[in-house]
Amino acid sequence: MSVEVYDEGHRQTEEQHAVRLATDFVTRELRNATTIEIIDTAPDSGSPEEFYIYVSNNNKLVKYVTDTDTETTYTIGDLDDVAYNFAVSGSFLTVEFSSRVEASDPAFELETEVLLNNVSNAPDDSGKYLGYSK
Repeated sequence: MSVEVYDEGHRQTEEQHAVRLATDFVTRELRNATTIEIIDTAPDSGSPEEFYIYVSNNNKLVKYVTDTDTETTYTIGDLDDVAYNFAVSGSFLTVEFSSRVEASDPAFELETEVLLNNVSNAPDDSGKYLGYSK
């Protein structure tokens, strides 16, 4: 019994660590963004240089650069089902995003807010794709 409890606790710790690393990446990318947009559909390629962050295949965090049509992919641990949702809120411009892991039993959600230091716009949207420029 105690070995099972330890294994379950260890697995949950590893899952949360993987999601926190992905969250740290998003935070570092957004910290000094100058504009942001939040959309629910895939971005168009070929537009002026913008960056997008989204989850692909339920466990890969993707940074997409529009003008070069390139992607950098970060696997979020060994997780099978991770979802991110982005929204802007507050009197200070912050991006709130939640990471939900369904594959875990029980499922868990981590919520994070990133203060945007240099953003000049405040979109009133939420969605799965976060676009930004630096």
